Amino acid sequence: MSDYQSILVYYDGSEESQQALNRIPELRWQQAGCEIHVLAVADIYTALVSTAGIVTDLACLTYLNNTSQLLDNALCRLKSEGIRANGYLSHGTVVESIVHYAERLNAGWIVAGFRPRQGISRLLRGRPWQFDLIERLVNRMVVIVSKT
Repeated sequence: MSDYQSILVYYDGSEESQQALNRIPELRWQQAGCEIHVLAVADIYTALVSTAGIVTDLACLTYLNNTSQLLDNALCRLKSEGIRANGYLSHGTVVESIVHYAERLNAGWIVAGFRPRQGISRLLRGRPWQFDLIERLVNRMVVIVSKT
C-alpha cells in the first residue's frame, strides 16, 4: 500500500458529485484499509462575487446550513452502504479547501465530480476548478467523475 492512508471526496450535491460518491466502494476496495473522508465547502467568496458583494447575514447562514446538510446527506448515504466516513465542512474556495484537507488527512486519492460547461458559460467563467486541483495535487491520484 502507498504512504497515503485515505480517500478524500469533495461533495457539493450535484449529480456529478453523487456519481463520485458512488465510486467510493470500488476505490475503497482498491485501497484496502484506508479511511474515507467527505468534504463539503461553503464557498462564500464565489457567492460574494456572484452577488456583487451583497450577501446578507441571513443568506450567508442559510448557505452554510445548506452546505452542512449536503455533507450530512453524503455521510448518511455512505453509512447506508456500510461505509464509515468522516465529514468536514470547510469555508473558502473549493480548490484551497480540497488541497488543505488532502494534505492534512494524507489523502492519496481525491475524488470529485465534473460538469462540462456549456454555451456562453464556457467563455465567461474561465477554466474549471478541477484543472487547478490536478495541478496543485501532482503527487496524489485525482479522480474526476462526470455524469454517466
